[in-house]
Amino acid sequence: RLFEILNYTYNGEKEGALRPWVLNMPYKERAIPQEMVFTWETGKEKQEQRNARAFFDWEKTNEAFKKAGSPIDMQVKIAADNQTVEILLNGKPLETDSIRIYQWSGNYKESYK
Repeated sequence: RLFEILNYTYNGEKEGALRPWVLNMPYKERAIPQEMVFTWETGKEKQEQRNARAFFDWEKTNEAFKKAGSPIDMQVKIAADNQTVEILLNGKPLETDSIRIYQWSGNYKESYK
């Protein structure tokens, strides 16, 4: 269950979205991401929370966005085992510098707990 996405861009903008809005964010033009942070809960059984940070290279990401055209559709794909995260750009993998996943704890209204 995805709770939050934070987006930090190369031009200094910051944007965050919480559940339920994070599940259906409206399309709007945004700057090239520098870092994106995702917070989710693993499920009813384990009830663990995770936090992933994805870091992007300016030149590679800018080029990928140019090739993708408009409109841009970015998606986050979290593996069933919660050990990997993939960022998709118009349905194709978007290269990142790195993605780091951490255990995390926080209080969210729509948590399984």
